[in-house]
Amino acid sequence: MSADEVVQAYVRRINPSVSWPQKELKAFSRIALDPGVSKTVTLTIPVSSLMYWNETTHAWDHDLCDLELLVGASAGDIKLTKQISLK
Repeated sequence: MSADEVVQAYVRRINPSVSWPQKELKAFSRIALDPGVSKTVTLTIPVSSLMYWNETTHAWDHDLCDLELLVGASAGDIKLTKQISLK
């Protein structure tokens, strides 16, 4: 049976220097799938969306830390993970 699937990309910070939520939704795409068909989906997460509001400087700032990208159908159904560094 044909169905829609929502592919979601989350970011989780590893050893952050500031407090962060456990994981944050950063990109998603809804796709239609026919039975037995698979598709490749490309999601883009701009570096600017990884910034946080620095209360000390009153400006947007980067937390230079390791990140884990999590991709799946939902926050509880992660199919792919990849660790990267924000430098």
